[in-house]
Amino acid sequence: MSQSTVKVGSSALKKSMVLYAVVCTGIVAVATGVAIFSPKVQLGFFGYIALFVSGSIFTTIGALAGDALRRLAMPDLYVTRGFTDSIKKRIFWAIGPQAIGWFLGTIATNGFMQNYLDYDMQAGTGGSTAARIEATPSASAPSTQSTVSMVASEPQTPPKAAPQPFPIIEVGACVMGVHRQTPQGLEFVRSIPVYPQGGSVEAIDSMKEFSAFYAEQQHSVTGRVQLVYAPGVFEDEPKAGQTLGWVDAQDLEVYEQRNCQ
Repeated sequence: MSQSTVKVGSSALKKSMVLYAVVCTGIVAVATGVAIFSPKVQLGFFGYIALFVSGSIFTTIGALAGDALRRLAMPDLYVTRGFTDSIKKRIFWAIGPQAIGWFLGTIATNGFMQNYLDYDMQAGTGGSTAARIEATPSASAPSTQSTVSMVASEPQTPPKAAPQPFPIIEVGACVMGVHRQTPQGLEFVRSIPVYPQGGSVEAIDSMKEFSAFYAEQQHSVTGRVQLVYAPGVFEDEPKAGQTLGWVDAQDLEVYEQRNCQ
């Protein structure tokens, strides 16, 4: 094999790599743009950047691997049973292996985002609670009125049993039980007891579903919130409108209303 032949082959390979990189990056850029403007996807700024970068890399590698297998396995002669069969085989051996490689690259991208960067790709949300949840200020601190009252009534020496403040959750707020994303999937940060009434002593059950709820009302003494199942992001909650029970406000996090629909 002459040196000129090697140079031509190397040049063709470089052009092929650049072509697949440009095409795959363009497709991923379009997909990322669609995700940014989709109301059901909330990955955050760094999530979208990670999706674009990892998607471009993995799909390009997949397409190049598919092209390499195509060059290795492509037959020199097609045996067909007619015009339609001929067209199908020509199309497959032209772009089929690359498309399969690109598809495997997208699977690798989802696995990388979910298992290594802690993003929930099925729900389209960030993995960490801080990146995923857009909580309202009232869910993380007592109301101004309650704080002022506590300061005004505080004696010089602290009482033996000072009441613990609880988050004020507005009626109609969209809430979920405090949970986190793990490599095995979603899990509650702690066991969340469910009470039959706001002032009940004993719980009747614990929260077992990662569903979205509407806050129906809040008990003024215990701070527990009565929860009603919401339709959910995809409006596919079969228990929508049913009452779950009462849950401590500390065990709840507030979401934007679009998460309850």
